[in-house]
Amino acid sequence: TQSRSSAASDVYKRQQLDDSQTGHDPERVRFRLAFHEYLAISLHVIKHFCRRKLIIVGDFNLVLNRIDSFNEGEFFTNSIPKRLDCFKDILQLTSPIDVYTQIRLFCLDMLNELELVDIYRYYHPHTRRKYTCWCQLTQARSRNHGNRIDLILASKSFLHQNSINDNEAQNESSTHALSDVTE
Repeated sequence: TQSRSSAASDVYKRQQLDDSQTGHDPERVRFRLAFHEYLAISLHVIKHFCRRKLIIVGDFNLVLNRIDSFNEGEFFTNSIPKRLDCFKDILQLTSPIDVYTQIRLFCLDMLNELELVDIYRYYHPHTRRKYTCWCQLTQARSRNHGNRIDLILASKSFLHQNSINDNEAQNESSTHALSDVTE
Protein backbone atom coordinates (compact mmCIF):
# COMPACT_ATOMS: atom_id res chain seq x y z
CA THR A 1 0.00 0.00 0.00
CA GLN A 2 3.05 2.28 0.33
CA SER A 3 3.43 2.55 -3.45
CA ARG A 4 -0.33 3.04 -3.81
CA SER A 5 -0.21 5.89 -1.27
CA SER A 6 2.79 7.45 -3.03
CA ALA A 7 1.07 7.17 -6.42
CA ALA A 8 -2.09 8.78 -5.00
CA SER A 9 0.04 11.59 -3.53
CA ASP A 10 1.70 12.18 -6.92
CA VAL A 11 -1.70 12.26 -8.65
CA TYR A 12 -2.95 14.67 -5.96
CA LYS A 13 -0.01 17.04 -6.50
CA ARG A 14 -0.43 17.00 -10.30
CA GLN A 15 -4.18 17.53 -9.96
CA GLN A 16 -3.70 20.48 -7.60
CA LEU A 17 -1.33 22.18 -10.02
CA ASP A 18 -3.67 21.42 -12.92
CA ASP A 19 -6.58 22.75 -10.86
CA SER A 20 -4.72 25.96 -10.12
CA GLN A 21 -4.13 26.42 -13.87
CA THR A 22 -0.84 28.16 -13.24
CA GLY A 23 1.99 28.09 -15.70
CA HIS A 24 0.52 25.41 -17.93
CA ASP A 25 -1.78 27.56 -20.01
CA PRO A 26 -0.70 31.17 -20.71
CA GLU A 27 -4.26 32.10 -21.72
CA ARG A 28 -5.60 30.87 -18.38
CA VAL A 29 -2.86 32.77 -16.53
CA ARG A 30 -3.80 35.95 -18.43
CA PHE A 31 -7.44 35.40 -17.47
CA ARG A 32 -6.57 34.93 -13.78
CA LEU A 33 -4.37 38.03 -13.76
CA ALA A 34 -7.09 40.07 -15.50
CA PHE A 35 -9.68 38.80 -13.01
CA HIS A 36 -7.61 39.81 -9.99
CA GLU A 37 -6.79 43.21 -11.53
CA TYR A 38 -10.46 43.85 -12.34
CA LEU A 39 -11.47 42.75 -8.83
CA ALA A 40 -8.88 45.05 -7.22
CA ILE A 41 -9.99 48.04 -9.33
CA SER A 42 -13.70 47.39 -8.68
CA LEU A 43 -13.19 47.02 -4.94
CA HIS A 44 -11.02 50.14 -4.84
CA VAL A 45 -13.80 52.16 -6.51
CA ILE A 46 -16.47 50.77 -4.17
CA LYS A 47 -14.40 51.43 -1.05
CA HIS A 48 -12.83 54.79 -1.86
CA PHE A 49 -15.28 56.53 -4.19
CA CYS A 50 -18.56 55.05 -2.97
CA ARG A 51 -17.26 54.94 0.61
CA ARG A 52 -18.65 51.48 1.29
CA LYS A 53 -17.47 48.62 3.45
CA LEU A 54 -16.66 45.44 1.56
CA ILE A 55 -17.65 41.80 1.87
CA ILE A 56 -16.41 39.45 -0.82
CA VAL A 57 -17.32 35.77 -0.72
CA GLY A 58 -16.33 33.14 -3.20
CA ASP A 59 -14.07 30.57 -4.74
CA PHE A 60 -10.75 32.35 -5.27
CA ASN A 61 -8.91 29.18 -6.38
CA LEU A 62 -6.11 30.48 -4.24
CA VAL A 63 -4.48 29.25 -1.02
CA LEU A 64 -3.51 32.39 0.91
CA ASN A 65 -1.60 30.76 3.79
CA ARG A 66 0.39 27.57 4.28
CA ILE A 67 -1.97 26.48 7.05
CA ASP A 68 -4.80 26.37 4.52
CA SER A 69 -3.37 23.49 2.51
CA PHE A 70 -2.93 19.82 3.39
CA ASN A 71 0.46 19.97 1.64
CA GLU A 72 1.49 23.18 3.39
CA GLY A 73 4.66 23.71 1.38
CA GLU A 74 3.30 22.72 -2.02
CA PHE A 75 2.27 26.17 -3.25
CA PHE A 76 4.89 28.11 -1.34
CA THR A 77 8.58 28.70 -1.85
CA ASN A 78 10.97 28.80 1.10
CA SER A 79 12.42 32.12 0.02
CA ILE A 80 10.50 35.37 0.14
CA PRO A 81 9.83 36.18 -3.51
CA LYS A 82 9.87 39.69 -4.91
CA ARG A 83 6.44 40.70 -6.17
CA LEU A 84 6.55 41.46 -9.87
CA ASP A 85 4.64 44.65 -10.66
CA CYS A 86 4.09 43.97 -14.33
CA PHE A 87 1.73 41.23 -15.49
CA LYS A 88 3.88 40.91 -18.60
CA ASP A 89 6.76 39.77 -16.37
CA ILE A 90 4.53 37.23 -14.63
CA LEU A 91 3.54 35.77 -18.01
CA GLN A 92 7.24 35.17 -18.73
CA LEU A 93 7.64 32.91 -15.67
CA THR A 94 7.99 29.22 -16.50
CA SER A 95 7.50 27.67 -13.07
CA PRO A 96 3.86 27.02 -12.11
CA ILE A 97 4.75 27.66 -8.45
CA ASP A 98 6.33 31.03 -9.34
CA VAL A 99 3.21 32.07 -11.29
CA TYR A 100 0.92 30.92 -8.48
CA THR A 101 3.09 32.78 -5.95
CA GLN A 102 2.84 36.02 -7.94
CA ILE A 103 -0.95 35.74 -8.15
CA ARG A 104 -1.10 35.06 -4.40
CA LEU A 105 1.18 38.03 -3.65
CA PHE A 106 -1.00 40.28 -5.83
CA CYS A 107 -4.07 39.14 -3.91
CA LEU A 108 -2.38 39.64 -0.51
CA ASP A 109 -1.32 43.15 -1.54
CA MET A 110 -4.91 43.87 -2.57
CA LEU A 111 -6.17 42.68 0.85
CA ASN A 112 -3.68 44.95 2.63
CA GLU A 113 -4.37 47.98 0.44
CA LEU A 114 -8.14 47.64 0.84
CA GLU A 115 -7.87 46.73 4.55
CA LEU A 116 -9.64 43.42 4.02
CA VAL A 117 -9.32 40.44 6.30
CA ASP A 118 -9.88 36.72 5.76
CA ILE A 119 -12.72 36.36 8.27
CA TYR A 120 -12.32 32.64 8.91
CA ARG A 121 -8.56 32.87 9.48
CA TYR A 122 -9.04 35.94 11.69
CA TYR A 123 -11.34 34.05 14.06
CA HIS A 124 -9.45 30.74 13.74
CA PRO A 125 -5.77 31.73 13.35
CA HIS A 126 -4.33 28.34 14.32
CA THR A 127 -7.04 25.91 13.21
CA ARG A 128 -5.68 23.31 10.82
CA ARG A 129 -7.33 20.83 8.45
CA LYS A 130 -10.39 23.01 7.72
CA TYR A 131 -10.59 22.90 3.95
CA THR A 132 -13.19 23.88 1.38
CA CYS A 133 -11.93 22.00 -1.69
CA TRP A 134 -10.73 18.44 -2.26
CA CYS A 135 -9.53 16.48 -5.29
CA GLN A 136 -12.28 14.12 -6.43
CA LEU A 137 -9.82 12.12 -8.53
CA THR A 138 -8.03 10.84 -5.41
CA GLN A 139 -11.12 10.91 -3.14
CA ALA A 140 -9.15 13.29 -0.94
CA ARG A 141 -12.20 14.45 1.01
CA SER A 142 -12.47 11.10 2.79
CA ARG A 143 -8.93 11.70 4.15
CA ASN A 144 -9.42 15.47 4.47
CA HIS A 145 -6.47 16.22 2.16
CA GLY A 146 -7.60 19.53 0.72
CA ASN A 147 -7.17 23.27 0.42
CA ARG A 148 -9.12 26.26 1.71
CA ILE A 149 -9.69 28.27 -1.46
CA ASP A 150 -13.20 29.55 -0.76
CA LEU A 151 -12.85 32.77 1.19
CA ILE A 152 -14.92 35.28 3.10
CA LEU A 153 -13.11 38.62 2.91
CA ALA A 154 -14.45 41.70 4.65
CA SER A 155 -13.46 45.19 5.69
CA LYS A 156 -11.67 45.15 9.03
CA SER A 157 -14.33 47.46 10.43
CA PHE A 158 -16.79 44.52 10.35
CA LEU A 159 -14.71 42.40 12.73
CA HIS A 160 -16.44 43.44 15.91
CA GLN A 161 -19.87 42.77 14.36
CA ASN A 162 -19.52 39.26 12.92
CA SER A 163 -18.81 35.69 13.90
CA ILE A 164 -18.14 32.55 11.91
CA ASN A 165 -20.35 29.49 12.08
CA ASP A 166 -18.94 26.22 10.76
CA ASN A 167 -21.52 24.40 8.72
CA GLU A 168 -21.23 20.77 9.80
CA ALA A 169 -24.03 19.61 7.51
CA GLN A 170 -21.92 19.54 4.36
CA ASN A 171 -22.95 18.23 0.99
CA GLU A 172 -20.62 15.22 0.64
CA SER A 173 -20.99 15.14 -3.15
CA SER A 174 -19.53 18.65 -3.54
CA THR A 175 -15.83 19.47 -3.88
CA HIS A 176 -16.41 22.63 -1.82
CA ALA A 177 -17.56 23.21 1.77
CA LEU A 178 -19.66 26.01 3.24
CA SER A 179 -18.99 28.62 5.89
CA ASP A 180 -21.19 31.54 6.79
CA VAL A 181 -20.88 34.88 8.52
CA THR A 182 -23.66 35.97 10.86
CA GLU A 183 -24.26 38.96 13.08
